[in-house]
Amino acid sequence: MKKKIILSALLIILSIFMASLVSNIHDLAKFSLWSLWLSSIMIFVIPRKNLFTKRKYLLIIPIILFGILLGASPSPMESIGRLISSFGKSPKPILIIYFLIFTLFSLFGAKFICSWGCQLGALQESLHNTPVFKTKYKWQVPFAVSLSIRSLLFIASLCLTFGWIFKIKGYPLYYNISYFPIYNLGLRPFALTGLPIFLILCLLTYRPFCSYICPFGLYAWILERFSFNKININDSKCVNCKKCTKICPTESMKGLYNKERKYLLPDCWACGKCIENCHVNAINFD
Repeated sequence: MKKKIILSALLIILSIFMASLVSNIHDLAKFSLWSLWLSSIMIFVIPRKNLFTKRKYLLIIPIILFGILLGASPSPMESIGRLISSFGKSPKPILIIYFLIFTLFSLFGAKFICSWGCQLGALQESLHNTPVFKTKYKWQVPFAVSLSIRSLLFIASLCLTFGWIFKIKGYPLYYNISYFPIYNLGLRPFALTGLPIFLILCLLTYRPFCSYICPFGLYAWILERFSFNKININDSKCVNCKKCTKICPTESMKGLYNKERKYLLPDCWACGKCIENCHVNAINFD
């Protein structure tokens, strides 16, 4: 707990200081609230019982606070999308600072900003948690599929930015397929056309935009290996019931439990299902 308190204090100080260098009042307030929110989750929520049960209600806060009240921007996806669009130019300091702050959030805890702070991620998961098509919770798209789609989109965005292969240069792919502007009621035509499909996918699968499209989701997946806090299994307590692998919304716990892969573990969204359902307390987020 002492480690988490120290890291939380550092997170708040560093993120607010970095944001104050370049941010307007709106963005400074948003980053400040993000750092306070994530720190509160780490200290007061993660160590407590019934984590996932509480999470269903706590996700309403990022939807309302960071989405409805404070709007679509800035966002984790935007921090990378706008940087990609600025390649070949001199990126504005504000873009670099924002990217570094979101990186800091992800190093603080594995996928922490994506899982507990992202306004679009919270909306997707809340839609998925609605009691519609209850058998959907048994469906899991193989991680190899989601990783491949997300990676190919990232490569395509680079090609469209630099004019590689497609002979189209300067096309902001992520800007046009982003669903973050849903909070500003300003979706681009392509995203607006696909909105019904997006909503259906949210009901049927776990965080489809995060898993298949978002470039920050891909980046945060890489950062999971280096995060200060992440899911760990205490082998001395584990009784091999494998319940954690069955209730995990992704293939993350299967990879972690079986120790099959060290560097290509599926995304862990720090949702707390495995922690809450481990009856011998063998799983921790530390």
